[in-house]
Amino acid sequence: MEYCESNRNRTTVIVLMIIGFIFSIVSYYSAFGWHINFLDTDDHMRMVRIREFFTHFDLSNNVIARSNVPFGCSLHWTRFYDFFIIIPSYLLNFFTDSINNAIEYVCFCISPIVKCISIAILFKIVCRILKKYDANIVASIFLAHVALVNTYSFGRPDHHAFIILFELIFTDAVVRIVCNNFNRTKDYVLVSLISALCIWISPETLIPIAIVNALFFFLALGGIGDLQKLLLQNIMTALFVGIIILDSISKIEYDKISIVHFSLFTCASIFLGICVFVQNIQMSIFAKLSIIGLGLICVAAVFLATYPKFLRGMEADISDYVKLIWLSKISEMKPVFASNFGIDFAIYAIIILVAVSRKIYYLANRRFCRLSIVWSIFILNTIFYTIFAFFSVRMLPFSILFSLPLLVDLGMNSRNRRIIVTFFITIGVFFTSATVDSVKSVFAAPALTASLPSAKCERCACNIEANSAVVNGATSTLTVRELYKEIDNLSDTPVVIMASSNDGPKLLYYTKHSVLGAPYHRQQEGIISSYKVMQDAFSEKTVGKILLDTNASYIFIKKSAFAKRAISKAHASAEHASLANMIVHNTNIPPWITIVKLSEKFDNIIIAKINKEMLIERLKQ
Repeated sequence: MEYCESNRNRTTVIVLMIIGFIFSIVSYYSAFGWHINFLDTDDHMRMVRIREFFTHFDLSNNVIARSNVPFGCSLHWTRFYDFFIIIPSYLLNFFTDSINNAIEYVCFCISPIVKCISIAILFKIVCRILKKYDANIVASIFLAHVALVNTYSFGRPDHHAFIILFELIFTDAVVRIVCNNFNRTKDYVLVSLISALCIWISPETLIPIAIVNALFFFLALGGIGDLQKLLLQNIMTALFVGIIILDSISKIEYDKISIVHFSLFTCASIFLGICVFVQNIQMSIFAKLSIIGLGLICVAAVFLATYPKFLRGMEADISDYVKLIWLSKISEMKPVFASNFGIDFAIYAIIILVAVSRKIYYLANRRFCRLSIVWSIFILNTIFYTIFAFFSVRMLPFSILFSLPLLVDLGMNSRNRRIIVTFFITIGVFFTSATVDSVKSVFAAPALTASLPSAKCERCACNIEANSAVVNGATSTLTVRELYKEIDNLSDTPVVIMASSNDGPKLLYYTKHSVLGAPYHRQQEGIISSYKVMQDAFSEKTVGKILLDTNASYIFIKKSAFAKRAISKAHASAEHASLANMIVHNTNIPPWITIVKLSEKFDNIIIAKINKEMLIERLKQ
């Protein structure tokens, strides 16, 4: 039976959205209590960035001057997601005492709201290819999947959830083209607009866009679909991308929408134009394929010659040194088997392999129809995202998203009872194992003070603040604000504080001071400078020059980040210790460093004051 005509039920959608929101509340409360707590360095930087926008109201300026002083911080994030926070924050400001509070409230709640919208769209799509009961199961697994829970958590206004939302919107628009038999031009225009918006959010979305373009191209060559409409879609996508980047048409940025992506769709349009021309002239199939192949090679060669770093992806402009000292340590960028999720992923990959193989076998033995095309979209996205997940944990949520209909179809529609039983047992083992690991990552840390040493949560590709909110959220949330209030009061006027990269965003958000550094690769000088002071072997000449050049007045250190168990033996030894290590272990501290006394409850934090005059004299000697 073909389910391509949507049989969704609005009541079911509303119920699923409500359940999804309640599930997010319960998940957050079980870890952090009722108090507002933000989970990731990106979350604090997002709020800082939006506050800066309200202060200066400069749409074209993405530079945060207080971050990574004196270099400034220009993020690769675009404004598109920010608008979804800025607009409700502006409206909420009428009911709060300050715009800062309004921004904080909206940022705290935005991801669960995005989750509810995503559930509704996913249910709508899946209803076209599965029975309604099975679509309910897909949506239920989506809202409860342990690898997605933290993506949609309260207190995480990160763009990953937004990327998933727009990939679902894109998929829904593509499925509409298929279900309307490739006939309606306006469907192609809609897909082109959504494609441009997806790339505006993040160039990562090129993966499903490329998959759909390739699938539609080969279908058109086989007589299914319309090659001319596909050409129109790519021309319109290039046009929409061009409109978005009008103010920066000359910029070459691989990790942000730019002239690169306008050129990409322009080249795709040229190639498809060649194909349309060849399709309409009389010649042999072999001659047509030869011209098409030659055209593809020529267009691809011109594009790659113009943008030689394109195939290196979003890491194209990051130096190897920064990759070594910084990028390789970010949990979401690690290969999946280098993370805590390795064993779970192995189980999951086996399930996917069985589900994909079974579905391909089933489709190959049935009459080709619209339903087959929709299933092909899910199969191809699942395969590619699962392969990419081997190399980067951040790709795992997308693999899970597109695999869910395949997994449910395997478990619910197989005629072999042993397959059904095996499916549910395996899924049960997977969820149990993954849940145990997630709970450990959140709750394993002892009750800590509000100095908030961070614990890596590899599963959700973020750094979760493991703190005493696990035990008593009120104490932790209040105390963290007290800590940063003390730091804010170190000086009446803003000064520069040197810190490890991951601590920079919180210092920016909670205090008036400037920082060096922050974990954003567009300021590689800041990352390197922070590393040399905080983690690299101490050289008074090198460290002193960095501190003077950046006009740093204080150094912010978390003891837990520099405990002996957390550093290599080489860096623990006296001759290879960093400045931060020397201060933490109270050994060979330079005379131009003075320890600032903080309240006893902040015993995990050290604030060191820099005597610049003495440092200058030491360097002269």
